[in-house]
Amino acid sequence: MARYITPHSLAEALQILGQEEHCLPLAGGTDLTLLVRDGTVQAECLLDISKLPELIGVQEEGGEIRIGPCTTLADVASSPLLPAALRAGASWIGSPQIRALGTIGGNICNASPCGDTLSPLLVLGGRFRLRSASGEREIPAEAFFLGPKRTILTRGELLVEISLPLTRSSSQDERRSAFQKIGGRGAQTIAQVNLAISAYWKEGILRQPCLAVGSAAPTPIRIPAVERILEGQRLDRELIAQASLRLAAEIRPICDQRASDRYRRSVVQALFRDALASLTGQEAYS
Repeated sequence: MARYITPHSLAEALQILGQEEHCLPLAGGTDLTLLVRDGTVQAECLLDISKLPELIGVQEEGGEIRIGPCTTLADVASSPLLPAALRAGASWIGSPQIRALGTIGGNICNASPCGDTLSPLLVLGGRFRLRSASGEREIPAEAFFLGPKRTILTRGELLVEISLPLTRSSSQDERRSAFQKIGGRGAQTIAQVNLAISAYWKEGILRQPCLAVGSAAPTPIRIPAVERILEGQRLDRELIAQASLRLAAEIRPICDQRASDRYRRSVVQALFRDALASLTGQEAYS
């Protein structure tokens, strides 16, 4: 039976993580408690960080949007400060009960390639602040994920903040974003593929597009080859067909119990077209 520890401050939590060899941070626990129960993950103690005020909330500060990792998925999904893709990704996760307990930091640190907040964070320029009792570092979201369930977090290190750059300059020059997902059912579904895109959209032209796909490689991945095709271009069916085919060629999906690689390469093209339609407010590009 794992010991359960409730620290009174972030400093105390980091000290405990540094001292205890097999201690895992616990926030919402919607994934971790099941893994511990089933013996998939070994833990001598669970450190409940869910109530630490330093790790909760969404706010604008210093030209950034700062998100505490213990902010619930429900609060992420409903925050007017956050971009559409991240709110949509959070709203797709689990059920209302799971979103009320689960946290954005948990979704990130679980590091599943199909995590629905991960591809949005990649296209939104997300950065993660990691801290231990001995120091702190900040890294881009893309550098955090090493493989399925694997991150660059080291022993004693904790994700303490997620930041996004503010991109609003005027109502006519706002960076837009969109998220699409497909799964085996209409709710409480694990993504067979998910996709996020962000870009400046003005006078029918995309600028600085960012595209990322989840559940199509060992980690969520950016697709720079498609971004280059879209950059500075006026969208039409020919361009989107070219970009869709390149997208299908760039991903590295596997066959598993949820979908075949062939299905994922096909469906990602439909998600891409739907995401473009959502981002631009135009009719579906088919």
